[in-house]
Amino acid sequence: MNLKKFITILAVLSLTSIFAPNALLAQDPNTSAEKIDLKLNLTEGATYSTLMITDQKISQTVQGRPVDVNQTMSMTIDSEVLSVEPDGTTTLTVTYRTMQLKMDGPMGTIEYDSQNPVIDSNDPQAAMMVAMYGAMLDQKITMELTPKGKILQIDGFDEMMENMMDKMAVDDPNMAQAMKDMMKNFISEDKLMEMGQGMVSTFPDWPVGIGDVWYDTISLGAGFPIDLDVTNILKDRKDGVAVIESIAKMDMGDPNSSLIEVEDMKMNLLLSGTQNATTEVDEATGWIIAADTIQNFTGVIKIEPNPKMPEGMSMPMSIKGTVTVKSVQKL
Repeated sequence: MNLKKFITILAVLSLTSIFAPNALLAQDPNTSAEKIDLKLNLTEGATYSTLMITDQKISQTVQGRPVDVNQTMSMTIDSEVLSVEPDGTTTLTVTYRTMQLKMDGPMGTIEYDSQNPVIDSNDPQAAMMVAMYGAMLDQKITMELTPKGKILQIDGFDEMMENMMDKMAVDDPNMAQAMKDMMKNFISEDKLMEMGQGMVSTFPDWPVGIGDVWYDTISLGAGFPIDLDVTNILKDRKDGVAVIESIAKMDMGDPNSSLIEVEDMKMNLLLSGTQNATTEVDEATGWIIAADTIQNFTGVIKIEPNPKMPEGMSMPMSIKGTVTVKSVQKL
């Protein structure tokens, strides 16, 4: 398998986390000193900014050779509150404002900073990856949510995708088409709704106090199906801040089907593991102050037999990483 193609696939896989804004985890206090009722309580006209940093080490064996890729992505996401209805329904516009990327792998180092967008690489594959991330800047989607965080509607997705495709000016037409096909596999309006809903539906419909536990099962369809079994506990409340700890068991992929096709290659990603998170929430607004997540996944990429690879291929894979989220403005 071409290592450049493999690394490009890894970059597209990372988009599944980018398109699920962590800032939508929302909570608000009940008047009781012992219980809080989890719901959105944002201010109409306000803009809430969030910084998200993802740091991952991806280890794999490709044709008998170890391939390690270390990548760090940092992005700032603005969420503007367009309206809050009397029943609490909230409409947000989500915009990706800044982005930094650094990827170290067998093909060298790829770096991108949207605030200093100089590409120091003659590698067209690297340029395509940088174009993919850079095309996300200033793109907008609008989400309508219930007070409990259920997504009712998403607008602007098709326009956002068209703008991204237009901005991804890649000289090699075959390379550009391959990237567009991969993005369409991973990103659609339905998949975005599933991902966003998965991020906000882990909260109960009843008030909870310190030590209370609640559970949720989340199914996502971002490129590969993802099932999450989540256990949450309200760990602490202090000075208007609620602390929630979550443990999620994740299974990704369907062993009975090939879900992604890139050029003439059909592939499936099978991963399982855990994701542990600690989240600090501002009780007055329901906005995340800080969140830290630890990821630990192992599995395999399976490639079906094809003209270039008659016997197919299985590649063991592991992902270890952290995701850090924090508010970057005074609440």
